[in-house]
Amino acid sequence: MARADNGFEVPLDQLAQDTDPPLLWSIGDRMRLARRRISGRVVSSRQEVFRLSLASGRELELASAQQVLKVDGWKPVTELSVGSRVAVVRRLSEPTWTTRMDDSELILLAHMIGDGSCVKRQPIRYASIDEANLLGVTVAAAHFGVTAIRDDYAAARVTTLRLPAPFRLTHGKRNPIAEWLDGLGLFGLRSYEKFVPAQVSRYRTSKWRCSCGTCGQPMVRSAGMPRHHRAGSTTRRPVAA
Repeated sequence: MARADNGFEVPLDQLAQDTDPPLLWSIGDRMRLARRRISGRVVSSRQEVFRLSLASGRELELASAQQVLKVDGWKPVTELSVGSRVAVVRRLSEPTWTTRMDDSELILLAHMIGDGSCVKRQPIRYASIDEANLLGVTVAAAHFGVTAIRDDYAAARVTTLRLPAPFRLTHGKRNPIAEWLDGLGLFGLRSYEKFVPAQVSRYRTSKWRCSCGTCGQPMVRSAGMPRHHRAGSTTRRPVAA
């Protein structure tokens, strides 16, 4: 379930234990998203799980007792068949408690998730062939007092930016970018382990979407066919969309 107050996701078993139900996203009488609190009792139990594959490519995992919204009302997931039309949320509005993240932090976060390297005991690096991306990371790193060092590799046709600490590292002193990424739970992760931190759900979504064009592939089909963008991820955690 998605909380409407801070944007965080909360599992049903946690809702069953909460004495003070949080504000959640729900469907209002006019079939629009509305902020509401749970009015009944949440029961947590083991149930058979169904995986719903939508025509859009999205997948939903629902317990057998859960229901989905159709044109003629709510229906149990067990009554669905191939070709059934169900309502899905295209996007969530901003949560009640929004926090403004500095633009430089937002930009650097998006690029480090996409093409950055922050493995322990190795230099923090970013690689790209796009000069605009390289400039964006260079400027964003300056927000942390870090001066990016450029390394051009002609054979690999890629440019790497090293992001060293602006001071001598001693006991108790860390690279400010490493410390910041660690606070977000990203430092030390390999590329396939990276994820969009839960904290991002509290930030304004428009700027986050604009910053996440670093790890996808725009595609143009033949005449008359729509354009679309494909993004890949190896994690089941949230990815930017």
